[in-house]
Amino acid sequence: KGLRQMNVNNRRVDKEDLTFFQWLNIYELMTKKEFKELEEYKQENYKREFEMWRKGISQYNKYK
Repeated sequence: KGLRQMNVNNRRVDKEDLTFFQWLNIYELMTKKEFKELEEYKQENYKREFEMWRKGISQYNKYK
């Protein structure tokens, strides 16, 4: 099912253990502060994408 671990802040973590904001930072290079400044519908889109990614059905699952 692809790569199951990745480096976060120089530590190996299971993909399943990534928090939403770690995921956002890795895949979108976005900080928590930047996210909070987005319009609400964009925040919802990212949250939905994160849930899909966790299930393995997101466009982001193509990337490591």
